[in-house]
Amino acid sequence: MKKCEIRQATREDIEAFYGEPPVKSMRAFVALLDGAVIAIAGVYKDPFYLVAFSDMKDAMRSRKKDIARLTRANMAAIEARARPVIAFASCKEANATAFLQKLGFRYEGTTVNGETYSWQPQR
Repeated sequence: MKKCEIRQATREDIEAFYGEPPVKSMRAFVALLDGAVIAIAGVYKDPFYLVAFSDMKDAMRSRKKDIARLTRANMAAIEARARPVIAFASCKEANATAFLQKLGFRYEGTTVNGETYSWQPQR
């Protein structure tokens, strides 16, 4: 199986993935397969905090090693920022809560956005 290219996302990558320009300021990484963006992971600025996010096309779902590589790139960037980050577990993804906990996110409660998790920098 051919490896995905993992690199920092451009505005064009984000637009290609979502079909529209980004509506929030974000820093992200993308996974490309044969030039097509098949996954994205990063953080965006909310008025009060940074929010970690990820999204993938079906073509990425079976690519566990590429998911791990994309996740490592994103978590390294999050750790380098040394600022608290939150994430919302997607109800569409069966393993979202376990995945967030494996990455070091801690369950904080349920909000209108769903189950909320936080990550704190190591001191």
